[in-house]
Amino acid sequence: MVKVCIKTAGCSHNLADSEAMAQFLQEAGFQVTFENEKEADVVVYNTCTVKTPTDDKFFTKLSRQKKPVVLAGCIPQSQKNEKWLKNYSAVGVDELDKIVSAVRACLQHRTPHFLDVATSPPQRDFLPTTRVNSFIAIIPLLQGCLGHCTFCKTKQARGNLKSYPQEIIIHQIRLAKQAGVKEVWLVSEDNGAYGLDRGSSLPELLEQLVSFQGIKIRIGMLNPQFAFRYRKELARLLSFPVFYRFLHIPVQSGSDSVLRDMKRPYTIAQCKETFSFLKEHLPDITLATDIICGYPTESLNDFSATMNLLEDEQFDVLNISKFYARPQTFAATLTPLPTKEVKRRSKEVTKWFVKQNNNKDFEKKIVSVLFTSRGKNNTLLGRTDNYRQVVVGVPKGMQEKEILGTRRMVKIYSTTRDDLRGEIVR
Repeated sequence: MVKVCIKTAGCSHNLADSEAMAQFLQEAGFQVTFENEKEADVVVYNTCTVKTPTDDKFFTKLSRQKKPVVLAGCIPQSQKNEKWLKNYSAVGVDELDKIVSAVRACLQHRTPHFLDVATSPPQRDFLPTTRVNSFIAIIPLLQGCLGHCTFCKTKQARGNLKSYPQEIIIHQIRLAKQAGVKEVWLVSEDNGAYGLDRGSSLPELLEQLVSFQGIKIRIGMLNPQFAFRYRKELARLLSFPVFYRFLHIPVQSGSDSVLRDMKRPYTIAQCKETFSFLKEHLPDITLATDIICGYPTESLNDFSATMNLLEDEQFDVLNISKFYARPQTFAATLTPLPTKEVKRRSKEVTKWFVKQNNNKDFEKKIVSVLFTSRGKNNTLLGRTDNYRQVVVGVPKGMQEKEILGTRRMVKIYSTTRDDLRGEIVR
């Protein structure tokens, strides 16, 4: 039996695509793994094009790979006319079902490309039987987005908004629950845009999920304009037990001027109103955001505005990125700031955030935790109902399999910026 290893870079949507490709390959008789690259006959690289360092890492790995390779994901899709790609079999984000043909061609030293752009999202009315984590189902809501951000290359790969029908999403969640999944991630490039091409909306979909029991659902990233538009509905819906009290809302900058230059269609005042409303109605909500440091038009005053926003809002999770000019984006045509200055600003944000710890209030408390993953050094990882990560050791007399996929009470004895650490008490 031919062994295929799928290696994934980038976002949760890419992970979902890898699981879908694994399903198609298994149905065709291939043996699939996400881990053991050395023993594979073919390696599939499911790629990400968000950042330059990710690109560089991929191309370095590709140059060293001696096994037959199939390329998938955002790099081949966004670079389908590049000469270098002619040396590889490639599968785009809209033709995941062609992975079987791509792998077979690769084994025959042929290099076909399956990179057509579809008018509807790729077929996905099944639940993959092989998942990266057997307790977590990753379910895309849509393909593409409505945005035109000047710095983003992902749009070139994922295209315009194409939402999945509500009935398919709900069917997948039901299948996941029946299969013993305990946690569902709803993912996409922008969950807030869901349904707007179908006369529907994200709140309408979430309303259909409130009655689910025995699972926890994490709502993935949604852009600030939609978080503002739906803030009242989100505050109400996230109070239902099925949802984690968590939202990822990427502001990118604290300056209205920079946001306009980025073509981000919202204001900082709207962001602040959103965060204030959510915190008022869900006091323990966990909020995550993203910041880009050193956009070409970012002045020192603009950067100060970003620092002020971070200090005012005290986000629980902060993803910090240096600006990289992605090829064929508008931002790449702008005069960049000096590299040294971009690094300085990034370091300043990082140095500030390293000192933060919004988890201290959990110390000495007993919390309910759903465990779904293995950690390092014989530890297990779980999440509280507001999606704070919890790390515990495996108790004496117990085994991992007794704990994974179950909910336990944990006493927290210490915290860091990123997690709670404790021991299972029952």
